[in-house]
Amino acid sequence: MLVAPDGPVQTLEDLAAGPDMVRAFQMRVAAGEVSRLAASRSRPHNRGDRTAAREGDALAIDVIAKAGRVFGLGVVTLLQLFNPQRVVVGGGASQLGDLYFEPAWESIRRYCADPAFYDGVEMVAAVVAPMSA
Repeated sequence: MLVAPDGPVQTLEDLAAGPDMVRAFQMRVAAGEVSRLAASRSRPHNRGDRTAAREGDALAIDVIAKAGRVFGLGVVTLLQLFNPQRVVVGGGASQLGDLYFEPAWESIRRYCADPAFYDGVEMVAAVVAPMSA
């Protein structure tokens, strides 16, 4: 959870997951920002954001990076409380790869109390194995 002074309590799901990225993208396009994804009239979704970002769409890159930085704040808490060696990230946002993870690492390096909390830590996307018959 993230708590803003005199503000609402929000979860990482509210602020850094795929549905929030789509919502943020739509709000910014409605406010007049330009995006190739919006110009194509495609319905925004995680895969569309990822493709647009990899093709250099500044708005998609910024939306994903902001969500990644917020996600990183949550990881800071996890690292300082539990001191894990690996953080396994699931969900659609995890499939954004470095577009999402690099901004998360920026937050981690900036806000962790000490580099010892994150030195040697690996952050990876979860992999779901196919179910056997």
